[in-house]
Amino acid sequence: MNGVLKKIADSNLTIGDHTVNHSDLEPLKDRWKIIYEIMEDMQKLEKITGRDIHYFAYPTGTNNNTDTNLIKSLIPAGYKGAVTILSGFNTTETNPYLLHRDIVRAGMNSRVVVARVVGNCDAISFTKKLTVIK
Repeated sequence: MNGVLKKIADSNLTIGDHTVNHSDLEPLKDRWKIIYEIMEDMQKLEKITGRDIHYFAYPTGTNNNTDTNLIKSLIPAGYKGAVTILSGFNTTETNPYLLHRDIVRAGMNSRVVVARVVGNCDAISFTKKLTVIK
């Protein structure tokens, strides 16, 4: 697995952090446990890839921890942004620690996958909301 990650990084694709144990960060109360989950994985990936890790993916796709502001744990760690599974467009106004991303699942029709990758699903939904059919 380490060799695969190194090849991906060497291909100039971005590798992002996720947590050490795929822990759901939302219910965690211990801020130090959260920081460990984030930082330990970041350090391991940096060692494997030989590159700095700048992006994080929330393990459940959201950052809804009512006790700890997860973004406040990501910023001092050096992250430039984080992705959610909240569908939508990213603009210059989007919080870089709450970036939108569509889910692509195994077994999905290849046309749906391509549409999601290029953003057509969101574009069509957005356009339909703006269009009034008479």
